[in-house]
Amino acid sequence: MAAILKSSERVKFASYEFAPRTGELSRSGIRVRLETQPARVLELLIDAQGDLVSREEMIATLWPGEVEGNFDRRLDKAIAKLRASLNDDAMNPRHIETLKGRGYRFLGKVTIECSGISESPARIPASNELPSSAPVPEVNAPIPHLGPEATSPPKKTAFFKQVLKYPGLAAAAA
Repeated sequence: MAAILKSSERVKFASYEFAPRTGELSRSGIRVRLETQPARVLELLIDAQGDLVSREEMIATLWPGEVEGNFDRRLDKAIAKLRASLNDDAMNPRHIETLKGRGYRFLGKVTIECSGISESPARIPASNELPSSAPVPEVNAPIPHLGPEATSPPKKTAFFKQVLKYPGLAAAAA
């Protein structure tokens, strides 16, 4: 599992964005409720890159080591919850295709984005390793090429003005 997905990546498809590491799903920037098992199903399907993921493989991955329980029913529930979160329909699928009696396949184009953190970050020297001649920048000092206004607080943005105008947006933005 997770052959193409890394913990620092986000996956985009249609108007959705999915973070495999946290299991968070959002649509057009708005977070969508997604429970743990449906998130793991989505990760498995995306990782298969359009190939079939068998029911047996999903059950073995989702409930490793468990021997008792109705795993078919559990998987059906996880798939149904995932489809509900994606506004997908089993009869007319846009994201998850059922291959009756065999398993599932993820439909559509997937884009994987890295978070910008390199896998081997540059080494930062410890404070005792800095040469004594190195200048130490002053906190809240103006940036020379920007002038004194560089230390002033940021101006209110259009979004901030909308939040003030419509208090309900403040709760949605938080």
